[in-house]
Amino acid sequence: MARVVYVGGFGNGRASAEGVAEALEKHYEDVVPFTFSDYIRSPEAVRSASEKADLITHSAGALAIADAGVKPNKAELLNPPLPRNVASLIARTVLKQGRMVMPGMGIQSLGDLGSVVGYNASSIAELTRHPVANLGNLTRIAGFDSVNAAIQAQLAGVHSRLTWTHDDAYFMPSMANINALYSVGLRARLVPGEHDEVAIRPGEFIDKLVNSDNPNYRDLFI
Repeated sequence: MARVVYVGGFGNGRASAEGVAEALEKHYEDVVPFTFSDYIRSPEAVRSASEKADLITHSAGALAIADAGVKPNKAELLNPPLPRNVASLIARTVLKQGRMVMPGMGIQSLGDLGSVVGYNASSIAELTRHPVANLGNLTRIAGFDSVNAAIQAQLAGVHSRLTWTHDDAYFMPSMANINALYSVGLRARLVPGEHDEVAIRPGEFIDKLVNSDNPNYRDLFI
């Protein structure tokens, strides 16, 4: 099994990153988790850890794939950013938070209630501890084009795979994005879930991604 470096998304706290890492350890030999603020404050740590490892990122964590010093074996970008303006990101955050607490959406069962509450608490703590690393990078996140970053990584020898969820309140690839990925031999996946699906239901979501490699799940690909 491969070694993995995981980089969480904007505002995803330590507990969130470690929860995803725990789910990944079911499928990978060794998982080293970083928060988004870890990467912003100490990018050299992610660069070092990514050597001879697979890189998995959530949301804004995909910025790491554009770092010239990050050279993983391959990369898996979950709900990665596409260009938006900052005002749009803020407005979409309100929508996302509403979806997170809606029964049948973020909360699909009573068992999800604790996960959603814990995720929100972890995010508040993360934004309080590291406001500059998170909020100070909103403009950078809003301008980030993960499709172009994945194409550049592919040309540099790092194969990437991009996955978005049906109910991602922030980002959804266009046909132009899909065609650009196809042009260099990359593909995108569209699977059920919210923008923060990997953080609120990590075990279920990671299992779903692994199963999508099975030929019986090819309909998950765009």
